[in-house]
Amino acid sequence: MLIIFKIMLSKFTTFINILIKYLSLFCLSFIWLNFYLRDYKISLLLAIAISIISGILLKLIFKKLHSQTNIKIKEQKKIKEISNQLLFLDEKKVYNFFNTVLTKKFDNIVLQKKYFIINNEKNKTAFLPFYKNFSLHENDILSIYNEINKNKINKLYIFCVNYNSEALRLSKLVKECEIILLNEYDAFKKILQPLNIYPETKPIFKENKKLQAKEYLYLAFNKSQTKKYFFGAVIMVFFSFFTPFRIYYLIFSSLFFVFAIFSRFNQPFNPPKIDLFD
Repeated sequence: MLIIFKIMLSKFTTFINILIKYLSLFCLSFIWLNFYLRDYKISLLLAIAISIISGILLKLIFKKLHSQTNIKIKEQKKIKEISNQLLFLDEKKVYNFFNTVLTKKFDNIVLQKKYFIINNEKNKTAFLPFYKNFSLHENDILSIYNEINKNKINKLYIFCVNYNSEALRLSKLVKECEIILLNEYDAFKKILQPLNIYPETKPIFKENKKLQAKEYLYLAFNKSQTKKYFFGAVIMVFFSFFTPFRIYYLIFSSLFFVFAIFSRFNQPFNPPKIDLFD
């Protein structure tokens, strides 16, 4: 009986949420249609049509946005995890990992102490992993270039977590060797993901529970806020009939209806609940 009650309660809650969603769209449409048309019947019919059509369209739009956002968030999280895993490895293990990666992609690899060389007929290409807990800067570029220059390298790829603007500027100034900097995102998209090779050692990292600026928006426009915005808007519409400043109440009630609609439809702003006191 308890399970049946929970299922019925869940369905009832879903129905109420959908009802509030479409009522918000209807009220928002009806308020301004009636304000300009001054005809209850036409405004009522148009508001019903607009709320149904816009409700379906908004659902499709936010569903697509939610799917794209989820993929992007998961990808960014994976990229950051890979970088953290490589940062926790010593230089020898990072070297061995990239040896495995490059061996799968190229056949003619020549191993050096800190980097790898691919010998082609026309040029020599070198790959150097530089995974440190700080960004690659111009002094690193100079020291790396001085080390690989003795092998007359034509093109150099440097893998790093990130690099600063001066390092990028300096890399473009070198004429004898084309230097290409690959940050954690570039390395993932161009090398690791296509080959489907990732670090095997996986240290356990604690997730940062500090609220980001965007997460405050999650709290403000979460689905749980929909009813509050909706009933706040209804109250303002009610008071608009008893005040000479009707237009101001209608404007603010419209804003609350928009917030209610946004909170209900906007799936990307509805992640797992955030506990401010955790």
